[in-house]
Amino acid sequence: CGRIADGVCIHLYSEDDLRRSAPYTDPEIKRTGLAGVILQMASLRLPRIDRFPFLNPPPPAAVREGLRTLEDLRALDPAGRLTREGWKLASLPIDPHLGKMLSFAEARRVLPELLVITAYLSIQDPQERPLEKQQAADEAHRRFRDPKSDFLSILNLWNAVVRECGSNRQMRLFCRKNFYNFNRMVEWRNLVSDLAESAAELKWSHAELPKEIENTPYDTLHESILAGIPRNIAHYVPEEQYFLGTGGRKFLIFPGSGLAKKKPVPAWLLSFALVETSRLFARQNAEIKPEYLEVAAPHLCSKIYDQPKWDPVSGFV
Repeated sequence: CGRIADGVCIHLYSEDDLRRSAPYTDPEIKRTGLAGVILQMASLRLPRIDRFPFLNPPPPAAVREGLRTLEDLRALDPAGRLTREGWKLASLPIDPHLGKMLSFAEARRVLPELLVITAYLSIQDPQERPLEKQQAADEAHRRFRDPKSDFLSILNLWNAVVRECGSNRQMRLFCRKNFYNFNRMVEWRNLVSDLAESAAELKWSHAELPKEIENTPYDTLHESILAGIPRNIAHYVPEEQYFLGTGGRKFLIFPGSGLAKKKPVPAWLLSFALVETSRLFARQNAEIKPEYLEVAAPHLCSKIYDQPKWDPVSGFV
């Protein structure tokens, strides 16, 4: 059924499931993030999304979330107009979160690294884990893993591709040996090239297809990533053994992450996405310092000053 050859896939379900299901799938605008839609509408000078005569209007909560996202990225002013940063993000062929990472990285001189990382985050996960070869696949993927950051693991994989894959034939051999999907890896490489071209059109420095990447400054790289997802941080609660993120979300590190078995557990975590399976898991993670947020998104930080006092419970001032 498409796994090893062309075929037909028939999904079976019970009559009860059929009765409970909706007659039609919800329109995409009702079930997707609206930040990119709002950004493009503003760049085309269309009416605000809450006034636009959609055939199927998106839910108000989704509109509010999309507007808040763009405000977090400083892409919209209070009147709903695009800022200078917003025009930059609208010109990039990528999600606004990832576009913000690129924009911030250009100013911090880590653009080649973020071209590679944002392109990877835009595609479906290229890692493969066949049922009959799970251990071999895990060992192959472990070759590229970084113990502190899954984003550095992406750069390790890119460096291996640059060194070992000068042609599509070599890429096929590399993917077969290391359990990666060939089509997705080619898509990744092509998207890096497309993003580099878009960055060059904006006259950004170092906007070319990256070669092998070395000596990446850890703090600067992760500050740039955090600039695009400033609310995706969490701290570890050792008593409960979970991470507590913004909005009171409680989750664990995804078992496939390079940080899943890290000891000691990172006190602060940056996560690209949360995925719910048997539990809520964070995918694409990195160990960070909370101070990164003051650099990446100072407009979201507030400070409280108080007199020092003795805390008898903790035994500290």
